[in-house]
Amino acid sequence: MYLHEVEIGSKITILVGIGSQTLSFDTVVEEPAENGILSEPVYRDDKLVGFRTKGLVIRLHVANASDQKVYEFINVEILNVKTADEKIHHKMICKTEGRQINRRTAVRVWLGLDGIAQIGLNHQAYEVMVKDISVSGISFIFHKDMDVEPGTISHITFHDTDARVKFSLSAIIVRKAVMEDGKVLYGCKLNQESPAIVKYVNDKQREKLKASRTVGTTIPLKK
Repeated sequence: MYLHEVEIGSKITILVGIGSQTLSFDTVVEEPAENGILSEPVYRDDKLVGFRTKGLVIRLHVANASDQKVYEFINVEILNVKTADEKIHHKMICKTEGRQINRRTAVRVWLGLDGIAQIGLNHQAYEVMVKDISVSGISFIFHKDMDVEPGTISHITFHDTDARVKFSLSAIIVRKAVMEDGKVLYGCKLNQESPAIVKYVNDKQREKLKASRTVGTTIPLKK
């Protein structure tokens, strides 16, 4: 899918790389444009956000309105423009085709840890259960539907006391599913992979393998 083919009303998360830091902004597609789209403007502290600073690396995660499939667009240019009706938009341009994000590209390890999820632009915080994690994704469970859609940014914090590590991760919600007990599972794609996450996941996998070997070992009885 090309950016100009994305449907009106689709949710967009703008991911802006500045050195090792990634900032995220949420908006919505308003109409197609040449090689891209026009979106609702993003404001922070009542000021229009600009994306023309030298050195920015900009990606988009777009949840298509009709089927909620999430696509990633890279090497994006964003201009602040004003149309004939004096309305301000962000014009987002990407000449290359976007790729659909694979939601299950890596092995996940079970966590079952208490955590905090901050959702959307208002960063409303919810106490959640962090279900599992991989080097590229994370999922959490909340006791009811938060009324958020795929493509929404989330910030997930949890503390693994046994491993003596604490993570605060930025991720994109790519799916949600109602479970048998009525709780809702949210699957997310991490905005940025890191050596710390890779090490943590690998350590968890080794612990699981070691535990399974221990359980499977039998000690012969003395005669």
